[in-house]
Amino acid sequence: MINVKERGGAIDPFLDWSFKYLFGREESKDLLIGFLNVLLMPENPITDITYLNNERLPERPDLRECVFDVICKDSRGNRFLVEMQHVERKNIRERLLYYACRLTNEMGQRGDDWDYELDRVYAICLMDFTYEKDPILRSNFALQDARTGRVFSDRLNVITLQLPCIQATSLEECQESYEKLLYLLIAMKEGMKTIEDILKDIEMETSSEDVKAMLRRVAQTADKASLSPEDRVAYDYALKRYRDYYSGLKTAEEKGFDRGKEEGREEGRKNTQREIAKAMKDRGMALSVIEDITKLSPEEIEAL
Repeated sequence: MINVKERGGAIDPFLDWSFKYLFGREESKDLLIGFLNVLLMPENPITDITYLNNERLPERPDLRECVFDVICKDSRGNRFLVEMQHVERKNIRERLLYYACRLTNEMGQRGDDWDYELDRVYAICLMDFTYEKDPILRSNFALQDARTGRVFSDRLNVITLQLPCIQATSLEECQESYEKLLYLLIAMKEGMKTIEDILKDIEMETSSEDVKAMLRRVAQTADKASLSPEDRVAYDYALKRYRDYYSGLKTAEEKGFDRGKEEGREEGRKNTQREIAKAMKDRGMALSVIEDITKLSPEEIEAL
């Protein structure tokens, strides 16, 4: 797909920690705003977003909770769920639909005076795999008439991006602005030579200055050399846990242990959080910093 000759200095953006570092923090929310604008091309560009709690507890104890990668809303109330899926999941489309419906459900208001006015929900999933026989890079799903294609409602929108469909070998070959960003993420994952080389490729681009500025910011933020000591610890442990998890997952797949796959995902996530927290605690880092990075409670951190 992409010819990479040399390992570069970028973090792997396909790790959960890295994806949230790039697109799920206040410090870098301009990157998410830029991505949403080039992907959706709204009539009125998004100028600001507010991050929301990425964990949704069920209304009843017997229902499943939702943990989103990145979730936010804009000034008009539209909600955006952005997911990065590195490993193929069963029923991925149904999962996205469930998550989008959960966000829609949260807009409900008590009382007789509510008129069911809903804001738009966009569930966007970047997939490092394909889920259909004849895959295409981008699919936009909405509620519409099956016979005429007439839109029933524009409130619920699901967008899937099957990244293996990108065949470009350079930024210049990418036709759409959002495709250029996806190409850049893939190239960083597979190891472009250096951040400097990536930035040179961006400068040679013929895109608008706004698009080039966004790509430039993504590359600079993904530079390993720019990570703080705390973030470098978190990234290194996330990378280690992913490699350990992936090795265990392959073993489980070979043995046909579907249950082991699911348990491995959850246990790997929890162990990653604990190991990062333990390493940061041993280094004497502030409890508030550890909480913010690992999302563990103070009690869990103290128990390590």
